Amino acid sequence: MGDNKPNTITSAGISGSWDIDVWGQIRRSTESNRASMQASEAALASARLAAQAELATDYFLLRAQDQLQSF
Repeated sequence: MGDNKPNTITSAGISGSWDIDVWGQIRRSTESNRASMQASEAALASARLAAQAELATDYFLLRAQDQLQSF
């Protein structure tokens, strides 16, 4: 009788590719993205501060009007 056992061949491979960053393009791109993020954060903080200043101005104008009406 012959040996009729099934044969199983298993192989696993890992592949990947990386770009060689000879001229620093990836680093420069990362630095540019980081600077853009910081600029966006600064613009948001500036807008928030402007809105808070407007609210404070409106509040004091309202309080002044209240004082004028009480006379």
